[in-house]
Amino acid sequence: MVCSQIIETGRRLVIVDAQLLMPYAREVRSYAERLGKPIDRVIITHAHPDHWMGLEIFRDLPLYALSETRQELAKIGDYLLEYKRKTHGDLIASSLVVPAHDVQEGDETLDGLTFRFSRVRDTEVPLMLMVELPELKVLVAQDLVYNHVYLVVGEKSEEGQYLFDGWIKCLQSLQIKGYETVLAGHGEPATSAIFQALVEYVGYAKQLFESGIGEDELKQKILIRYPGYRLPEMLDLMNLFLYHRTW
Repeated sequence: MVCSQIIETGRRLVIVDAQLLMPYAREVRSYAERLGKPIDRVIITHAHPDHWMGLEIFRDLPLYALSETRQELAKIGDYLLEYKRKTHGDLIASSLVVPAHDVQEGDETLDGLTFRFSRVRDTEVPLMLMVELPELKVLVAQDLVYNHVYLVVGEKSEEGQYLFDGWIKCLQSLQIKGYETVLAGHGEPATSAIFQALVEYVGYAKQLFESGIGEDELKQKILIRYPGYRLPEMLDLMNLFLYHRTW
């Protein structure tokens, strides 16, 4: 349940994020090629493995990311690939592919469609790329937004602070922008109503964690509060970050 987005303009395609596992990355590439237009570029939004490890399938194309993300992948990418192979074996890429091009903040027009690129700090991760299509009132939110999927909270800022407050503040700022379609990093497309639901979720997780409860109780309370959400194993990753992360 990792979402790549394909944006189709008049003459070309832009792909946002490249999957975790190789079979799914191949599916994304195959689907894009069936649309009959050249792939202009592939953009990676952040350094979590499920959004870039499939880049091997796209390595012949122009690959873009924020400069900080490119540096992070060059630094830790091989380690993360090896770590993921312990779980997924040869479903993981055989080699590291780091985007060669920097995404520049601001507006860029492709075939008459405006792409607005922005750095977003201290949300799900310390740094993420946000892509807006303002004329269409579309936000390519990626992991700023999960739609009925359990959130991974617990990352820290460069200063060592948990990112609850930054994520909430960002979501609140997005509520007033009038998006008609919000493309999530995990789960189906949503409307702007998703922002308030996520503000409440992140706030509840923060309240529970700061109360001093243990990891098992935290997980159970979130499962009870949000029945029917998908990928409960995300809560184990949350607990790893909140209770056990030492790096």
